[in-house]
Amino acid sequence: FADLLEPLGIDRTDATASHQLRLAVRLAAGEAGIWACDAVYANFKDADGFRAEAIAAKRLGYIGKSCIHPNQIALANEVFRPTDEEIAFARRVVDAAKQSNAGAFTVDGRMIDAPFIRRAEAVLAIARQLPPPTA
Repeated sequence: FADLLEPLGIDRTDATASHQLRLAVRLAAGEAGIWACDAVYANFKDADGFRAEAIAAKRLGYIGKSCIHPNQIALANEVFRPTDEEIAFARRVVDAAKQSNAGAFTVDGRMIDAPFIRRAEAVLAIARQLPPPTA
């Protein structure tokens, strides 16, 4: 984001500006049928700041965050790795979809249809690609 914001004098730490920019990028990527990876967090000594930005990006559907320093890699993996609960729910959704002939059905009291099935399949695909969590 620095390449875009700094020359314009926009404070990169402004939460509203960052959120709007991330959302616009994610929506454009989604419409183009591609994934989005969040930008670098330059202060590699600020783990809390990196984590906060990564969490914000994950909530917007980003698949990861660029790392400028090796100490950011474990943080990125920690944030973007689907949780055990997300993986279990995704499995229940995919399993139910295989057994359902309806356009919509419920899992755990939630209405599920095609967009939710695609999301569950994506969660499972990500889970298969990541290394096991470290203790």
